Amino acid sequence: MKVDHIGYLVKDMDSAAAAFAELGFVPVTGVIRDDVSDGAGACRNVLLRFMENGGTVVELVAPLGENSDVAGRLRSCGEGPYHICYAVEDLAASLEAMRAGKWRILRRPSPAVAFGGAPVAFLVKKGAGIVELVEKPAGGV
Repeated sequence: MKVDHIGYLVKDMDSAAAAFAELGFVPVTGVIRDDVSDGAGACRNVLLRFMENGGTVVELVAPLGENSDVAGRLRSCGEGPYHICYAVEDLAASLEAMRAGKWRILRRPSPAVAFGGAPVAFLVKKGAGIVELVEKPAGGV
């Protein structure tokens, strides 16, 4: 596994982008709307924006309303680091290994708009917090 980015939960995308720009981060993408159904009727309902500083990438994550995956967490925890995303070559194999290590799946694999439809999954483990896995095969972008 290789760290891909750090997810940062924010209330307002423009204010957060401006604050991160003050820290030397530059936009890698525009604002991405992820409100596509996963096929089972669920969707993340978030706005995303990737910014980079010296090889470190942050993903700003803002809810698109109360039915967003992150709205409750934003209410209870406020703005701040939300997850660490790891790029993996084989998502199914990685999930199997993590389940064996007592990680609990928060969101089953589904295509991610931000990664061109590549599958992502979210997991949690006490003592480690939330992680996201994104499938990026070797030699892929």
